[in-house]
Formats: sequence, C-alpha cells, structure tokens
Amino acid sequence: MNNFKPTRKDLLVLDLSTGISDLLNERQKKFLKKLKEESLKELLGIRKSDLEAALKTAIRQFLKINDRVSNENIVFGFGSYSILERLAWKFLEKGLMVGEFPQFRFFPLEYLLAGGSYKGFWRKDFSFPKEEILRTIDKSKNLKAVYINNPNNPTGQVFEKKEVLEVIKKAERKNIPVIIDEVYGDLLPAENSFAGLVNRFSNLLVLRSFSKIFGLQNLRLGYLVAGRKIITRYQDICNWNEINNFGAISGLMLLRDKNYLKGLRRECLELKKRTMRILYEQGFEITPTNLFVPIIFVRKENLKIERYFSERNIKVDYSGKNFRALEKTFSEDWVRIRIPATKNDLEILKQRLCLSSIKVS
Repeated sequence: MNNFKPTRKDLLVLDLSTGISDLLNERQKKFLKKLKEESLKELLGIRKSDLEAALKTAIRQFLKINDRVSNENIVFGFGSYSILERLAWKFLEKGLMVGEFPQFRFFPLEYLLAGGSYKGFWRKDFSFPKEEILRTIDKSKNLKAVYINNPNNPTGQVFEKKEVLEVIKKAERKNIPVIIDEVYGDLLPAENSFAGLVNRFSNLLVLRSFSKIFGLQNLRLGYLVAGRKIITRYQDICNWNEINNFGAISGLMLLRDKNYLKGLRRECLELKKRTMRILYEQGFEITPTNLFVPIIFVRKENLKIERYFSERNIKVDYSGKNFRALEKTFSEDWVRIRIPATKNDLEILKQRLCLSSIKVS
C-alpha cells in the first residue's frame, strides 16, 4: 500500500495516487439535488430488488448488450475487489495464473495467498504478450486461470480485442477461465467491452466497477458479467445482499445522465493530453496509453522517482518496486499517475514539476 508522508509543510498535497474520477466531487451539488429528487426514502429500509434489476438493465443499455446478455448474466459485489477475492479463494482451482505484466497486482497476490502460483509476462515495450500466454495454455498442465486488465492498470493501455479473443478461444478449449478486468473501461466505446460475449464463451468472466471512472468508490459498487453457469456457481459463494439502495440509485442516476458521461469523456481527453504534454516537456517517458483512460505509467532516466514526487508533495502510487513481489526483475523507476481532476490541479502539477529542486522543510 502507499505509505506516502508529506515532505513539505508549506505545500498542499497533490494526490495523484487513487485511480478514480473526481468529476463527481466537482459536481456534488447537482448530484445531491438529483439524489433528493429520486426520493431519499428509497435509501432506508430493506434492499429493493427492483432497483437492482433496473441497474442491471441500465448497465446492459450502457454497454449496448441488451440483445446478447440478460439481467441473469450480471451479479453485483461489494466493490469489484470483493469479487476478485472470492474468485481467488473460493472459485478458481489452485494452480498457475498468468497475465500481462504489469497489471493490477492485488488480485495475483490474493491468488498467491490462496495457494496458487502466478506468472506475469512482461514485454519491454508493454505490448500484449499474446504468444507467451497462448504458449502457456498449450504447454502447461497446471494452468488454472488467465487474468487480463483491459484497459491495463497501471499503464492505461487498451489491447487489441482480436488478440485477447485468441486467448479466450484457446483457453476455452481447455476449460480455463479468462478474467477480463475492465474497471477502467467506462469511457471507451461500448464495443471495446467483452461483456457482450459472455454467453458465447463459457470460460469468460468480465469485471467492471462504478468506483474508478464514475467516482462512487465509497459506495462499493462492482459487478461481474458472465454466462449463467458461472453466475450460478458464483452465487453459491457470495453474499446475497451486496448492493444497497443508495448505490443502486446513484449508479442509475449516473448511467442515465448522458451529459455527465459526455462531460467525463471530454474532460478526461483534455486533461490527459495536457498532463502528458507537461510530463514529456519535463523529460518523462510514458508507456503506451489510451487517452480515455485516466491513468499514466511514467519514468525518468537516472531519477529516484518516488523521492522526486515526494519532495514536491505529489502523492503517486504503483511504483515499480511495488511489483517486485510478483516480478523481481521489474524496474523500480516507474510510477502510476492519475491525471489531475481539474485544470487547477493540472496547473499545480506543472508548477511543481518545473521546479529544478525543492528544499525540504
């Protein structure tokens, strides 16, 4: 976890560590007004199953998969990570898990704790290691799961759908589950998602969340999309009451607010372009990344990067050393930066990165 301690007492901390959207916080008055109009009485009492059903329908409409996926293909979790925990401990057979590297490290670490093993395939250009994964599917007798972040976390890169599909198809022949983690994919075109294919491939599980892009992290609203057999198995190991009325109403409001979604896309595009320009001007290297994914993975040659940002009271996360538990040879000089949430934060970032040195108080 991030143990950041502010270095400067005279500078406010610029938090670029949590990979979530702050746009909702910027518009909270409008959001709270809408919430009140939705009737606060719905937030009290027992969980309303009709709200859950309405949210599932709205998700299918948002992803444009109404004709291929039903509400029965979707199950909610107390955040997407609670779903990953259950998959690691109670759903997946113990053996080998593989995936691209780097990727969201806590799920492979959870699987290791649960008794499995892990191998991440790292290419120096951060491209999708299709051949390495396909080769492992062919040769390994102990392969039990493939885990893919698309978009990738921490780079923000989006892999070619046809390449990932090759992995899903080959793994299906050996009854190996493929988990596609799409928690950063909400600003991408709907056709980028694999959710509409869960009834076509019996081994496919797609994970999504309202925490990252939509900014509902505190409401813990994640969901799994999969075929009916997988959903039935998963429901045997999960809590029946993992979504609350507040979360369901909030999720519905955001999915139905087309202007909010357009605003998210517009602001992410502009802020990420400007953030990357500032980083390039300061000599940083950036991995391949998609402009509609609000995270960036950066490094700078001969720079102790965590210390560099700490001296400027900029909180970042996912440094290279955090991945050493999974891949000992991975370079320490990378960090993940969430794009600034506002133009004001962007200006603060620019000012602090332009400082050649900062005296620590």
